[in-house]
Amino acid sequence: MALFQADPGMPSNTAVTTPSANDRALRREGTAVDDFVGDIIDAYPIIDGIELRRDLDCADQIFADRDAMRQVLVALLDNAVQALQDPAWVAPAGHRR
Repeated sequence: MALFQADPGMPSNTAVTTPSANDRALRREGTAVDDFVGDIIDAYPIIDGIELRRDLDCADQIFADRDAMRQVLVALLDNAVQALQDPAWVAPAGHRR
């Protein structure tokens, strides 16, 4: 699902919200940020040797499409795990994976 579809005539750093044929209507609903992010982290399978710390301190509620937000957060976690497993990455002194 594309939230943004770039127009070829616009500068590359400009996001526009033009609908795409593959888009579905966003379903925004009230979402407690800490609870939502915490639930995603709790369900995410962490690989041995990688430590995931959480420091959630947002008492706010936002209106968001939970499915789209879940996809974004899982993609960020996937990317972080992949980067930490890259053999070319050397952890700085005192830094754990």
